Amino acid sequence: MSDPFCVLSARVSNAFGCVGDLEEFQGSFEAEAPFTQEEIGSPTAITNPDYPTTLPDLVKDSIGETLVVSPKLAAFLRAEVADLELLPLKILDPERKLVSDAYQLVHLLNPPDCIDMERADPKWSWDKKLIKGMNDRKCPLVSDRIPSDRRLFYPKKFPRLQLIRRDFGEAIVAAGFTNVRLKSIEDALAYF
Repeated sequence: MSDPFCVLSARVSNAFGCVGDLEEFQGSFEAEAPFTQEEIGSPTAITNPDYPTTLPDLVKDSIGETLVVSPKLAAFLRAEVADLELLPLKILDPERKLVSDAYQLVHLLNPPDCIDMERADPKWSWDKKLIKGMNDRKCPLVSDRIPSDRRLFYPKKFPRLQLIRRDFGEAIVAAGFTNVRLKSIEDALAYF
């Protein structure tokens, strides 16, 4: 039986644009509750000049930690996923001309405390508040701590790891959303 969870990520593709780090955003995606307007600010991302400015439904960001979605994918997620907040995003080209103001950032809320810390071998942030990766590339999950209706989430203390129920991820791919990739947890952790 395959793992019921995998990682939702964007592909690196010469066919689509990708974006760099967020600018003018005061929030932190480790936040477990919705952002205030002050934290949201006016988020902006700049396209990478080495790629086209054509944007897919799931846009690759420079560090792979932010879900940047098209209006079509945002509407799909809003209808299917509880505990998420969609934030406005302006995407500019390197000359700072507007490419799109219709894309949104996905902020996953209320992460379940579902990592088996007795079996995990985490790489901690300098302040020991967040998990930055796993030394053994494994993330032991406690399934009964994940509500059955949670289709897209990150484990508490590990916001870099956006998990999706495999069947839901496959439904996103089957729906034809562009640039969507489902990775095994172990493969994703190789990059953290």
